[in-house]
Amino acid sequence: MTVQCPYCETAYALPERLLGKRGARVRCRVCKRGFVVSRAMRHDPREGAEARAVARELLDSLAQNLGPALDEARGRGRLLATFGPDLVSAFDRYRARLGRRGDPD
Repeated sequence: MTVQCPYCETAYALPERLLGKRGARVRCRVCKRGFVVSRAMRHDPREGAEARAVARELLDSLAQNLGPALDEARGRGRLLATFGPDLVSAFDRYRARLGRRGDPD
């Protein structure tokens, strides 16, 4: 099965025989962070490429529209308080473009 590091998105082939009933604990060779792989994670990491591209496009647009105030709010830990409606609107556009594939798990 192919698994993907949730931190750096590096993809690996993981033999299913290494998965126990509760999955397996894996350490990424690239970023060195550990993560758990469950049997439910069986998917092709390329499936998320479209979602990542849409998210990147929407976030880049949001950053362009909001300008430096976005980084300032993030630096102060006030991103949601300052731009909550804008972020929710961007997420709604993300879900609309991806349909059911954009629903959170």
